[in-house]
Amino acid sequence: RSGDTDKIIFFTGVSRQKEIYLMAANYLQTLNWHAEPEIMKNIIGFYTKAQAMDSLAGFFEACAQIEIDEYRDYAKALQAMREALKYLAKSSSEERDDRTAQVQSRIASTEKFVSAR
Repeated sequence: RSGDTDKIIFFTGVSRQKEIYLMAANYLQTLNWHAEPEIMKNIIGFYTKAQAMDSLAGFFEACAQIEIDEYRDYAKALQAMREALKYLAKSSSEERDDRTAQVQSRIASTEKFVSAR
Protein backbone atom coordinates (compact mmCIF):
# COMPACT_ATOMS: atom_id res chain seq x y z
CA ARG A 1 0.00 0.00 0.00
CA SER A 2 2.92 2.31 0.50
CA GLY A 3 3.45 2.55 -3.24
CA ASP A 4 7.18 1.94 -2.86
CA THR A 5 7.63 -0.71 -5.51
CA ASP A 6 11.25 -1.58 -4.69
CA LYS A 7 10.40 -2.26 -1.05
CA ILE A 8 7.40 -4.39 -2.06
CA ILE A 9 9.53 -6.43 -4.44
CA PHE A 10 12.24 -6.89 -1.79
CA PHE A 11 9.76 -7.88 0.93
CA THR A 12 8.02 -10.31 -1.39
CA GLY A 13 11.32 -11.91 -2.31
CA VAL A 14 12.20 -12.61 1.31
CA SER A 15 8.71 -13.56 2.51
CA ARG A 16 8.38 -16.85 0.59
CA GLN A 17 4.63 -17.00 1.15
CA LYS A 18 2.20 -17.84 -1.64
CA GLU A 19 -0.33 -15.19 -0.59
CA ILE A 20 2.35 -12.48 -0.53
CA TYR A 21 3.59 -13.50 -3.98
CA LEU A 22 0.04 -13.25 -5.33
CA MET A 23 -0.66 -9.89 -3.71
CA ALA A 24 2.63 -8.45 -4.96
CA ALA A 25 2.10 -9.71 -8.52
CA ASN A 26 -1.43 -8.32 -8.54
CA TYR A 27 -0.16 -4.97 -7.27
CA LEU A 28 2.64 -4.84 -9.84
CA GLN A 29 0.08 -5.35 -12.61
CA THR A 30 -1.51 -2.04 -11.62
CA LEU A 31 1.75 -0.27 -12.52
CA ASN A 32 3.17 0.53 -15.95
CA TRP A 33 4.73 -2.91 -16.31
CA HIS A 34 4.80 -2.77 -20.10
CA ALA A 35 7.29 0.10 -20.05
CA GLU A 36 9.42 -1.44 -17.29
CA PRO A 37 10.72 -4.93 -18.09
CA GLU A 38 11.95 -5.43 -14.51
CA ILE A 39 8.39 -5.14 -13.19
CA MET A 40 7.17 -7.56 -15.85
CA LYS A 41 9.90 -10.02 -14.88
CA ASN A 42 8.88 -9.78 -11.21
CA ILE A 43 5.20 -10.35 -12.03
CA ILE A 44 6.06 -13.53 -13.93
CA GLY A 45 8.46 -14.65 -11.19
CA PHE A 46 5.99 -14.06 -8.37
CA TYR A 47 3.14 -15.87 -10.10
CA THR A 48 5.51 -18.74 -10.89
CA LYS A 49 6.70 -18.98 -7.27
CA ALA A 50 3.07 -18.96 -6.11
CA GLN A 51 2.31 -21.63 -8.71
CA ALA A 52 -0.62 -19.50 -9.87
CA MET A 53 -0.75 -20.75 -13.43
CA ASP A 54 -4.22 -19.31 -14.07
CA SER A 55 -3.08 -15.87 -13.01
CA LEU A 56 0.07 -16.18 -15.08
CA ALA A 57 -1.96 -17.21 -18.12
CA GLY A 58 -4.27 -14.26 -17.52
CA PHE A 59 -1.28 -11.94 -17.33
CA PHE A 60 0.00 -13.16 -20.70
CA GLU A 61 -3.50 -12.76 -22.17
CA ALA A 62 -3.45 -9.16 -20.94
CA CYS A 63 0.02 -8.71 -22.50
CA ALA A 64 -1.33 -9.96 -25.82
CA GLN A 65 -4.28 -7.59 -25.69
CA ILE A 66 -2.06 -4.61 -24.94
CA GLU A 67 0.26 -5.52 -27.82
CA ILE A 68 -2.72 -5.53 -30.15
CA ASP A 69 -4.63 -2.53 -28.80
CA GLU A 70 -1.79 -0.13 -28.10
CA TYR A 71 1.08 -1.21 -30.31
CA ARG A 72 -0.52 -3.15 -33.19
CA ASP A 73 2.27 -5.70 -32.76
CA TYR A 74 0.53 -8.92 -33.68
CA ALA A 75 3.73 -11.01 -33.64
CA LYS A 76 4.37 -10.13 -29.98
CA ALA A 77 0.69 -10.70 -29.22
CA LEU A 78 0.94 -14.19 -30.71
CA GLN A 79 3.98 -14.90 -28.54
CA ALA A 80 2.10 -13.79 -25.44
CA MET A 81 -0.95 -15.87 -26.36
CA ARG A 82 1.26 -18.94 -26.83
CA GLU A 83 2.78 -18.30 -23.39
CA ALA A 84 -0.73 -18.07 -21.94
CA LEU A 85 -1.57 -21.39 -23.57
CA LYS A 86 1.56 -22.95 -22.09
CA TYR A 87 0.59 -21.92 -18.57
CA LEU A 88 -3.06 -22.87 -19.04
CA ALA A 89 -1.87 -26.39 -19.83
CA LYS A 90 -0.21 -26.46 -16.39
CA SER A 91 -3.33 -25.14 -14.68
CA SER A 92 -5.67 -27.28 -12.62
CA SER A 93 -8.68 -24.96 -12.63
CA GLU A 94 -12.15 -26.05 -13.65
CA GLU A 95 -12.38 -23.61 -16.56
CA ARG A 96 -8.99 -24.60 -17.98
CA ASP A 97 -10.46 -26.35 -21.02
CA ASP A 98 -12.77 -23.44 -21.88
CA ARG A 99 -10.00 -20.87 -21.52
CA THR A 100 -7.62 -23.04 -23.55
CA ALA A 101 -10.17 -23.25 -26.36
CA GLN A 102 -10.67 -19.47 -26.26
CA VAL A 103 -6.95 -18.76 -26.43
CA GLN A 104 -6.45 -21.28 -29.23
CA SER A 105 -9.26 -19.60 -31.15
CA ARG A 106 -7.69 -16.17 -30.64
CA ILE A 107 -4.33 -17.52 -31.80
CA ALA A 108 -5.90 -18.96 -34.95
CA SER A 109 -7.75 -15.70 -35.69
CA THR A 110 -4.64 -13.60 -35.11
CA GLU A 111 -2.53 -15.89 -37.30
CA LYS A 112 -5.10 -15.54 -40.10
CA PHE A 113 -5.05 -11.77 -39.71
CA VAL A 114 -1.25 -11.65 -39.76
CA SER A 115 -1.04 -13.82 -42.88
CA ALA A 116 -3.72 -11.71 -44.62
CA ARG A 117 -1.82 -8.55 -43.79
